[in-house]
Amino acid sequence: MTFRETINLMSEVGASDEYNWPELGVFDCGACHHNLRTVSHRQDRGYRGFASGRIPLPAWPQPLVKVAIGQGAVSRDKLAIAQLQQKFQQRLDGLNQVLAESPFGQRDRVAETGQELVRLLDGVARVVAGRPFNRAAAETMLIELGEFQRAAYLDFPSARQLVWAMQSMATESFIDYPDFSPFPEKGAGQSDPEYMATLHKWSRTKIDLFDDWSNNVWLTVKAEGAADLVALDGLLHLHVDSGRAYESRSFSSRSLTAASTFDLNAFRRELAEVLRQAK
Repeated sequence: MTFRETINLMSEVGASDEYNWPELGVFDCGACHHNLRTVSHRQDRGYRGFASGRIPLPAWPQPLVKVAIGQGAVSRDKLAIAQLQQKFQQRLDGLNQVLAESPFGQRDRVAETGQELVRLLDGVARVVAGRPFNRAAAETMLIELGEFQRAAYLDFPSARQLVWAMQSMATESFIDYPDFSPFPEKGAGQSDPEYMATLHKWSRTKIDLFDDWSNNVWLTVKAEGAADLVALDGLLHLHVDSGRAYESRSFSSRSLTAASTFDLNAFRRELAEVLRQAK
């Protein structure tokens, strides 16, 4: 959804004269703001068909899209998934071509090609939303994410997104949720004040049960997941501090340090070891 919203914002701004063009927030900041090094990950990665002065889309919202497409094919057979991934890549290539033709692209053509991509992603999202997400599906997606990172060239924010997604799936899917009692229906002859009191009691019980679960079971599973990723935390600084100002500044500083020293090969080695131990 992050990638969908990025493209949708770009398209809406491009389609309306009410907004100035370009909307810089939807482009790759690192295309201009980066260290000047003769050997860098940008040179290793390549420039994806963009000449100097042509600003591409950010890479970090994209890594999870192809994995989501694997879940978003109406039929889960390999041919259907390959066809949907090909259609996605064609529409993404079309948008990239428009952006590569001139600085930031011509806004009307960006809006048109962007909306074609948004419509495809909306279709994927509808299928995924209607599909049950259980432990088996989570295990499949974790494997797919592990395979994806071996084939893709990830920058620091993309690697972070990948690992956060894996951590979230592992936490949310490998956990037993509390058993909530069903919503109470109004009983025959029950007055409105009596029914409201019943609803209040039911809600209070549900909240107390959830609070107890989240403060014990959920935090325990989350901590176990964080322990599994402790080696990656040193490379990516995954832990997000609370919102207090001094802690946020410290988080930003450590994140920038981790970004400037990011080593893709070291990341791949550490993640492969985490996945090996998790099997």
